[in-house]
Order: sequence, then structure tokens, then C-alpha cells
Amino acid sequence: MVGLPDNAIKESNLRIAAALQNIGYRLPGKIITINMAPADLRKEGSAYDLTLAIGILAASEQLKTDVLSEYIVMVEIALDGSLRPIKGALPIAIQALRRF
Repeated sequence: MVGLPDNAIKESNLRIAAALQNIGYRLPGKIITINMAPADLRKEGSAYDLTLAIGILAASEQLKTDVLSEYIVMVEIALDGSLRPIKGALPIAIQALRRF
């Protein structure tokens, strides 16, 4: 991962791999590079887990991508594939309304 991710985000690859396997998806058998642009904006926490997982599944053509641009996804994904709420969801939603 490039683009100033913190340690929680760097560790998300382990959470994502376990979660996807536990819910029946697979990681592509290739090296995956994820650009978390802009690089000067610090990314913190596990809120990007599902976003990254969806990106990996879409890039590997395991998900339909025609509606993904209509959503903002910020959620932690557990090792068993279940979703966990994140702190700061309300400010994220407010900012999303302002931008879209």
C-alpha cells in the first residue's frame, strides 16, 4: 500500500485476506498494489477495510462494478467477514453530503 497509510491500514491486508476467505471469496494470486491517494493526507484506522476488500474484489472481477461509484464505504471488516461499525461515521456522512 502506498499513500501514507498508518499501521492499522498496513495490517488490513491480513484482516481482508482472512475475511474474504471466510465468506467464500479469494484473493487474486498476484501482487496487489493499492494507491491510497492523495499521499499527503494521512489515512488512519481500520475504517478502510471493506473499501479495500471491495476494490480488490472489483479489480479481480469477483464483483459487479457498475454501481460502486454511487457509494461511500467506510467499515471495519472482522476476520470472519462480519462488519463492525467505525468511529466517525457521522462526520464522514456529513462530508459526503457536502461533496455530492
